[in-house]
Amino acid sequence: EWHCGAHNSFQDLSPELLEGPIMIRFEVVSVVLLLLGADVAKADAAEDHEVAQAFRAHTRISQYTDFPYNSLLAHTTAFCYKKLVNDTSCCLDQVFSPGVTGQVIHREGTEWHCGAHCSDTQLGKRGDDMLWLPEGADCSTPRILYIHGGSWMYGSPTGLGYDKLATKLVALTGAMMMFPDYPLIPIANYTTMLATAVKALNWLADYVPEGCSPDDEVPLFVAGDSSGGGTALSLALMLNKKPQLLPGKSLAGCFFFSPWTNLKCNTPDYYTNAFASIVDDQTFVNSSGKVYVGDVIFHGHPNEDSGGFQINAEAYVGKWQLLDDPVASPLFADEAELVNPALPPMYFVVGASESILGDSVLVSQKIASYGHTVHVDVFEGMWHVFPMYSEGCGFGQELWPAVHALNRTGEWVKFVASTWKLPREQSNGLPIIGWVYDQSLELREQWFSYTAPTRFTRAGTTCVAPGLAKHFSGVFDAASAFGLSWPVQLAAAALWGALTTMAVQATAKCAWRQRYFSLPAATMPLIGNGERWMDA
Repeated sequence: EWHCGAHNSFQDLSPELLEGPIMIRFEVVSVVLLLLGADVAKADAAEDHEVAQAFRAHTRISQYTDFPYNSLLAHTTAFCYKKLVNDTSCCLDQVFSPGVTGQVIHREGTEWHCGAHCSDTQLGKRGDDMLWLPEGADCSTPRILYIHGGSWMYGSPTGLGYDKLATKLVALTGAMMMFPDYPLIPIANYTTMLATAVKALNWLADYVPEGCSPDDEVPLFVAGDSSGGGTALSLALMLNKKPQLLPGKSLAGCFFFSPWTNLKCNTPDYYTNAFASIVDDQTFVNSSGKVYVGDVIFHGHPNEDSGGFQINAEAYVGKWQLLDDPVASPLFADEAELVNPALPPMYFVVGASESILGDSVLVSQKIASYGHTVHVDVFEGMWHVFPMYSEGCGFGQELWPAVHALNRTGEWVKFVASTWKLPREQSNGLPIIGWVYDQSLELREQWFSYTAPTRFTRAGTTCVAPGLAKHFSGVFDAASAFGLSWPVQLAAAALWGALTTMAVQATAKCAWRQRYFSLPAATMPLIGNGERWMDA
C-alpha cells in the first residue's frame, strides 16, 4: 500500500529543476529526476539550486550538436544531421583510399554531349568511363560494373564523390571497378541507359588485362546506388530474362546502396520516414532546441516527395504507364524476371530513416520468395546512400554505420567471389535481414555481447555434405555385407546418397542463420498496387 499525494504530481515540481535536459522516471514512493544519470533529488530536497546547476553544467554536451541525449545518438551522426539539414549537398567523403589507381577508358560509340538542357554541372563532351584497379590486380581479380546515382539527371564517374567511393570499395573488395559515364536525362531515358549498361558490362567481361588470357574466368558483379542502383537491378533482371545479352558469361552477384526500385514511389516509408524538426525551447540546453528525425536528405511533405519522385521517374521511363514495368521498376518484377535460377545472390544496404527504405526491404522479400539468396542490412538512423559519408561529414570522427556498411560490402564481395563457381544456395523464401545498430557509443557496450559481424559464411555446404557422406558410407557397407561387387555397391550408395541429400535440402533450408534473422513477408490484406509488390 502507498499513497499518491500532492508531492507525486509532476506539476508541483520546482520549475528550476525543469530547466535543461532532464529525464523523468516515476517510482513507487517519489518522483526521481535523473539528469543524464545524475540524481538531483538531493539538490531539490536541500533547495540547493547551485548544486543542481552544477549537475546540469556537467552534462552539457559537445558544442557540435544541439541534440542533448548523447546516449541515444552518436555525436558524429548528430553532427551529420545538422549539416545535411542545412545543406543536403554537403559532407561527402573527400579522401581517396591509397594503393588504388584509376584510368580513363574511351570506348567507341559512347560519346555524348551535356549541353544547355543537361542538369549536371559537368557540361560539354562526356562518355569516357573510369576503371579503378586495386594494388596487385591480376588475371583473377573480380570485376564490378557500378552505375552511379543522381536521379538519372546528375553525376559522373568522378563527380558527386563517386571517385572517392570507388577507391574505398576497390580497396575493400579487392576488385576492379568500372564506372560508365552513361548519358543522363533528357539526353537519354531508361531504354538507352539500360542498353548503355549492357554494353559496358560486356566490355568489362571481355576486358583482357596485360599478360592475361581471354579464357580467364573471373567473377563479375553489377552494383549501384539510388537511381543507379535501380538501373543496376534492372540490368540483372534483364540478363536473367535474356542471358544472350551477356554471351558466355553470367553474374556472380549484385550489391546496392539505397536503390530506387519502385517508380510508383508509393511505399509507406514516404510517410513514416518523412523529415521533421522537433522544437523544444524549454528543456534543451542549446537555444535552438531542435531535434531532427526522419529523412534528413529529402525534406518535403510525404505527398511532395512521393509526387516529385514520380515525376522524375516518369522522365526516366518516358511515360507514366511504364512506372510499374517489371524490369524498369523492379518492385513489380514477376515470374518472368525472377523464376530463372541464374539470378545471382544480392546484398542491399539501406538506411532505416530514409524515404525509400521499402524499396530495398520489399524487393528483397520478393526476390527471396523465388528461392534466391538475398541479404539486407538496415542501418539505424541512417539516410540515403550513407556509405558515401564514412568520414563523418567533417566532424573529425568516422561515421561508424557507414564504415561498417563499406566493410560488410567488401566482405560480401570477397565471399561471393570465392564461392561463385559452387552450386548456388537456395533461400528458404525469405531474405536475411539484419537491423544494424551503431556500436560506437560507449553507453551501448552492454547491449552487444558480440562485435557486429562483417564476414559471411556458406551454410549449405556444411548441412548437406555430412549427410551425404554418412549415408554413402552406410549403404556402401551394407552392400558389401551382401557380397555385391564393388561397382554395384558404388551405384547403390550413390543413388541412396543422392535421394537422402535431396530430402535433407528440402527440410533443412540452410540459410545463414547464425547472426541474422529473417523478417516474414507482409500478410496483411493487399490493396491496390500492394498486389503487385507482394504477389509471391
